[in-house]
Amino acid sequence: MEKTALGLLDLRGSPGPYEYETKLSPIDMLTGDDRARHAVDKGLDKTTLDDISRIDLDRWTEKASPYRLYPAPTFKG
Repeated sequence: MEKTALGLLDLRGSPGPYEYETKLSPIDMLTGDDRARHAVDKGLDKTTLDDISRIDLDRWTEKASPYRLYPAPTFKG
């Protein structure tokens, strides 16, 4: 986990472009938006990281559905 986190922190300062993307920074692409980058810039704490990393699975599944090649999996908790 630490190596992954340090790798993301290293990407934070990389302005891009990254492969095919010319507008978003690499860390914003990997995390989905700019919240993680801004949290790190402000002195990331565990609570903030936990809040950023949570996703609304139902909302994400609905948003991703037009792009799926196969039906969405059924998640049972």
